[in-house]
Amino acid sequence: MLRSKTRIISWGIGLSSGQAELLRRFLGDGRELILHPDVPGAADTVDKGPAPYVVWISAACCRDMSRLPEALSSYGCPAEIVMLLDAGYGPEDFDRACDYGIKEVLRPPLDMERVSAIMLRAVERRAARTASEHFAGALRLERKTLRRKTFALGFLADFLTAVGQSLNTDEMLQSAFALLGKLLPVRSAHAALVEAGAGGENTLSLYIGLKENSADFAFCRDLLAEHAAAGPGATCRTGKIRALPPRNSAAPYRLTRNTVPLSLPLVADGRCFGCLLLLTDPAYVLDREGASTLDCAVRHLAVSLRNAERFAVMRTRAEYDSLTGIYNRRHFEELLEDEMQRISRHGRPLSVLMADVDHFKRVNDTWGHKTGDAVLREVAALLTDGIRGTDCCARYGGEEFVILLPYTDTEEAASLAERIRKNTEEHVFTDEGGVPLHLTLSFGVSGIGPADALSKEELLSAADGALYAAKRQGRNRTCRARAAFRKSA
Repeated sequence: MLRSKTRIISWGIGLSSGQAELLRRFLGDGRELILHPDVPGAADTVDKGPAPYVVWISAACCRDMSRLPEALSSYGCPAEIVMLLDAGYGPEDFDRACDYGIKEVLRPPLDMERVSAIMLRAVERRAARTASEHFAGALRLERKTLRRKTFALGFLADFLTAVGQSLNTDEMLQSAFALLGKLLPVRSAHAALVEAGAGGENTLSLYIGLKENSADFAFCRDLLAEHAAAGPGATCRTGKIRALPPRNSAAPYRLTRNTVPLSLPLVADGRCFGCLLLLTDPAYVLDREGASTLDCAVRHLAVSLRNAERFAVMRTRAEYDSLTGIYNRRHFEELLEDEMQRISRHGRPLSVLMADVDHFKRVNDTWGHKTGDAVLREVAALLTDGIRGTDCCARYGGEEFVILLPYTDTEEAASLAERIRKNTEEHVFTDEGGVPLHLTLSFGVSGIGPADALSKEELLSAADGALYAAKRQGRNRTCRARAAFRKSA
């Protein structure tokens, strides 16, 4: 418990007056907020005083984050770095937060409960860090166990570094499996991760360190599935290592005659979401120090895996349209840029379709926006069902969609557009009351080939112009753009 004389200080870097005023109100009495105009201002402060528990930084100041570690190096990093978004935030702010390892991002308006939770967590982490430092000091005094403890600390340093280098689950687990063999004789390592889904349905992902055609693969798969399924929602004692009971009297001897299976629960945010299965040498006895080190490593791995999951969710939100579930315009333009570069290298055609729902405003005005949203989702499904796996369909804006067709000339693209248009014309949409709706699509087609000199913007503009030509000619039709500009001889 913190003593009353402990100063709980936060830094505010580049905050607006409104953000600073709200933070001071939410932080409450006894908690100080020291404001700096920007990151260089914080870095150049001569008398910094006690270390801040939390650094609250504006989204704009994140562009100069490279100097922040310099500003904090004299006394270590704060327990939390939080980015405060302003009203005009966008996906790039989340990308920047990921680049600098900022895991806490607050959208406007500021919420007292979130601010209080962050401060409480920071205080707990600072207390844990202080306790860890005291514990490390005690280790230095224990001469008889110095070698074992030094090894344990070295292992944890390597483990935390290796696991923290990636936000890819496969790479993270591979690094963890490789390093766990330095702590105890692991003959094979496996993992099961459970993701709770809607309606109580869970998704189970298995990571088995054996060849799929090996005799033991099925046994490990079943063993992992059995024990991982009991994790979410079940009471578990965090960090305990337990031997896995056999599934039946005969099966274990096939695999575990010369190994001891150990299950380590993966727990983060107070929830068990899977387990590790380590098959170890039966002659090896895991002592108290080794068990503690293993427990710490697995706890960190669990937190890292949960952070990787959050990163994947954030990345999905940055790439996909939240309403229709297909790509958004930003990600589509990134893919288009990549395809334009491939054209210059491989000389293959590329086409773009632009589609617009005819008279969509009438749907919203007549049946409401909820029905309109449902229609857009159905249209997205019709578009994606009609294309290849190598093609890309995205929501371009409002009721307008775009399809990227690599290795496809404009004639093939127009033929595809006609097929989708006819399917849509024959498709029956329904409103909430089950009333059938009939809608149509208009398409604009443009393309580029090895001899063409169109830029990305010109290619999209040509498709857009063809789409509006289809609208002017009565809708529910496909129009192709005029011939592309040719490269000079």
